Amino acid sequence: MKGFIFALMMALSSTFMAPVAWSLPTKIRVMTYNAENFYDATHDEGTEDYQYLPLSYKRSNPEAMEYCRSLESPTYKDRCFNMDWNEEAFRAKAKNLAQVIKSSGTTTPDVIVFEEVENLNAVTKLVEWELADQGYKEILLVEGPDKRGIDVAIISKFSLAKEVKYHQIDLRPIAKDPSKVKLTRGILEATFNVNGHSVTVLANHWPSQNNPSAARVIAAQVFVKAVAEADGYVIAAGDFNTIDSDSPHAINEYLLNPARALHFFDFERVFFGEQINGATPHRGTHFYRGEWSSLDKVFLVKSQNQLVEGTSVTPDWKSYNVVKKPFMLGKDGGPMAFNANSKKGYSDHLPVQAEFVVD
Repeated sequence: MKGFIFALMMALSSTFMAPVAWSLPTKIRVMTYNAENFYDATHDEGTEDYQYLPLSYKRSNPEAMEYCRSLESPTYKDRCFNMDWNEEAFRAKAKNLAQVIKSSGTTTPDVIVFEEVENLNAVTKLVEWELADQGYKEILLVEGPDKRGIDVAIISKFSLAKEVKYHQIDLRPIAKDPSKVKLTRGILEATFNVNGHSVTVLANHWPSQNNPSAARVIAAQVFVKAVAEADGYVIAAGDFNTIDSDSPHAINEYLLNPARALHFFDFERVFFGEQINGATPHRGTHFYRGEWSSLDKVFLVKSQNQLVEGTSVTPDWKSYNVVKKPFMLGKDGGPMAFNANSKKGYSDHLPVQAEFVVD
């Protein structure tokens, strides 16, 4: 090794050519993590965040009590009346989420897409309290119209190359009463400078299974349009909330359909050798009623010329993995959700991550 370094130095010193800028390829890791109700302990005006507030606030606030009484779900009603989501609970949740992030590899991910975070304050505190020494330069969130106040966010070790964009998802076309505004969390777009290349990340949290399949079709249409207009190499990640029984099936019809002008690789399917028509076996990021489903995904555009050999950004297909550590699991074998009383638990989703080589 010493001989090689000496020879390299001699070669450089023996030429009068102008210096050439060069750098080794960078391997970047992108994670998507549904943080499950990651709220701070302060009320955000105009949102229904009352379940996730300190009891002292809720019990002294008539509007909060009225909201709690209006809930039909016994679980949500009990949480609203009795859960003390105070500063201590907020800090504990942040600490536990960071434990998962730090356990995901020898280093922390370079870019993390979050779903179900309340606001910029919540994500900023997560970084300041628990990830301050990890090199994150950008903390990005656009406040959306979700009634519960949850949003998508991105943190990155790379600097922004341009201003973020926000692609609103409007569900009014399928609403029973179109006169009532029905907007849901949109898609956050951020373009980063990675080794001089533009890498765009799209953060997604499509409408939940409490909505009809048509709601996710609308999200898919917004998603495809955003990808088509995005700059640089595009990585799309998030909680797509789509299961095999959806009909129409937004992912199969709009993302994986080869008949469409723009169609995609599903990183999970490529990893398991299944980038073909047909259902994806349940391997698991979310566990519900005894079954695993892959709600959380990473998508790449098939037609991106960066996917061709010798170009600037290349996915490492073998790098795909679901972060599933024993400490993250509950007694049923599924992800252990956070409990505000015990301060134990993490999220009801497992994170997904994948790596890319940037020359």
